[in-house]
Formats: sequence, C-alpha cells, structure tokens
Amino acid sequence: MKTFLLKSTLFLLGLVGFVQILAYVAEKNAPEGTAHFLKQDQLQMNQVLQQSANIEALVLGNSHAGAIDLEALGYEGYGFVRPSGDFFEHQALLKELIPQLPKTKVVLIPVSYFSFQENNALLDETKIRRAHMYTILSSWYFLAGDAKNFVIGKSHPIFPIMSVLREDNWKAIFYAFFDSSLAAKASNEQADYEQCKYLEFPDWVTHSKFRVLSHATAVSETVVANPQISTEVSEVISQIIQYLQARHVRVIFFTPPHSKAYTEVYQATQPKTIALMKEQMHKFQQDNKIEYYDFSTDEDFSLNNQAFRDSDHLNRCGAKLFSAKFKKILAENKN
Repeated sequence: MKTFLLKSTLFLLGLVGFVQILAYVAEKNAPEGTAHFLKQDQLQMNQVLQQSANIEALVLGNSHAGAIDLEALGYEGYGFVRPSGDFFEHQALLKELIPQLPKTKVVLIPVSYFSFQENNALLDETKIRRAHMYTILSSWYFLAGDAKNFVIGKSHPIFPIMSVLREDNWKAIFYAFFDSSLAAKASNEQADYEQCKYLEFPDWVTHSKFRVLSHATAVSETVVANPQISTEVSEVISQIIQYLQARHVRVIFFTPPHSKAYTEVYQATQPKTIALMKEQMHKFQQDNKIEYYDFSTDEDFSLNNQAFRDSDHLNRCGAKLFSAKFKKILAENKN
C-alpha cells in the first residue's frame, strides 16, 4: 500500500511538473488568445491592487471599456478591461475589488448591444473566460452551474492546463521556434496601437459583418441555452447598482462610439438585440435613476474611421478624444 501511494504521489508530481514546463514554453514562445487573456487578467488584478490606495475611478467591463482614457476623463484611476467579460463576471470582480479601493468614488461600466444576452458559462467558446475569472479572484465561491469552471480556474496555478490545451494544437509554438519575426510582428502591432495608428480595412462593412455575425451567433446560442438570459442579466445589473450605491460610489454606464458601418449592419441584421439593450437601459434610468450615456452613433466619432482600431473599438487617440468629450458631459450631470 505504501509503495502504491509513493508511486502515485511521484506520478502526480511528475505530471504537474511536466504540465508546468509545457505551459511555460507555450506562454513564452507563442501565447494563444485565451492564454493571453488570462495573463492580461492576472496582470491587471495585480496592478489594480498595487495602486488601490490611489484609485479614484475604476473602469471595468468587456473590451469596450478600452474606450475610456481616465487621464483625459480627469481621474486618477484604473481601466480593468476584460475582453469577452460578461456582467456576471463584472459583478464578481466588483465585489472583490471595491472593498479594497478606499478612494474609489466612480465606477464606469460599458454596455454593449449584446450585453443583455451574454453569459460566458453557457457557451463552449467563451466559458474559458469564466474559468479565467476564478483564477484571478481570491474568493472561493462560484456561481450556480459553474463548478467545473471554478475547479479549472482555481487549479490553474498548480495545474495550468488552460495554457497547454490550445486551439491551434501547438502549431504556433513550432512556428515560433523557426520564425522569430512572429514576435517582432506582434510587438510592432502593439507599438502601432500605442502610437494611435489605425487599422485600414479595405471594406469596413465587410469587417462589421464579421464582427456582428460573431456577436449574433453567440447571442442566438445563449438564448437557446437560457431563454431567460436577459432577465437574469437585468437582475445582476440591478444588484451591481444597489451594491455600488450603498457604498456611495457613482456608477456610470455608457455605450461607447462604434463605427457607422458597425451600427448599420447590427441594426439591419439584429434590430431586436439593440432594441432590448436600449429598452432595458432606459428602464434602469427610470427605475433606478442611474446614469447611462449612449454614444454608439455619436457622429463626432462614428463617421471618423481613423478614431477606431476596428469597427467597434476606438483606438488610443479615439479614446482620448471621446473621454475628453465625456468629461464635459459628466461634469454637467454631476449630482
């Protein structure tokens, strides 16, 4: 019996060590999208906690949260941007962060056209983001039906299987060993973004159709999996509002500018999704007296493709210009 236990222990230790090595090689040479997102989540969590004593404003939400430049908005704060994050995850992160941010008096949260029909745990393509959330949270509770994602997320520091199981079946890892230009290319693309260069698409409508189709597919599959999803999201948003207001934190919801092509394609193909979002946010304004600002069709930006890095995300320069305009509007509406 002792021999069996010893061998089992050695096997498990060896397996853990082997997976750790594979994960290190994968993340160092060619981080995949999902692994990159987790690394970004971990970095942001560490940074926001390190700066916690000085954060006046917190921006938290999906990739559309990147539309806010806090310096241009006039706040010392932090932008916690989680691509593909949903409102269930926003709520969990706020409950973790707000008690640790003593100076935070403002929270800004983006609302996308598809926000009321989104739950990452319901889709195979996005449930990895729910597991990522559990990795970066210190708390040990999980949402209903999330046990598997919770186990995967919490075990990641010891058994980083999320970094080893890759959609590309490790092809990019092998390519990276023989083509060092891949890393240089990624670095140059990031530098272009930091310098406010914009991505030139030969046909913005085609790009918008691609983006809208991906959102529409996810919404359709989510609604099939849970026909009550919009009601549940509304309940979570209501809980977020109550949680922040009880702590005297000004909560500001906003929909950032999108390119004209993106909104036109969305309106033409998914009008009910946009109508649901607008209807629900209007209801929150009426019932909860919350602040919500819809800039999705603001022509100061929607007609200027150079303000965007793609059809529905502002680039760095666009974010600065938008935040400067938003600053004036918020000052006029401050209670």
